[in-house]
Amino acid sequence: MLVELLVETETLGLMDTAEARAALVAATDSGWIKMSDLKRFAEFRQLEWQKIFPIN
Repeated sequence: MLVELLVETETLGLMDTAEARAALVAATDSGWIKMSDLKRFAEFRQLEWQKIFPIN
């Protein structure tokens, strides 16, 4: 769901991209979700992880 949120953030208009990324980071920091699992799911959905979650 977090990957879908990042992809659809601007379309849905529920929050801005920075807020969606912050939610993803908070979820991974909590230990409930691994960033590697999110990346694997995004790749399974044939999404480009670097476009969804660019790293500075």
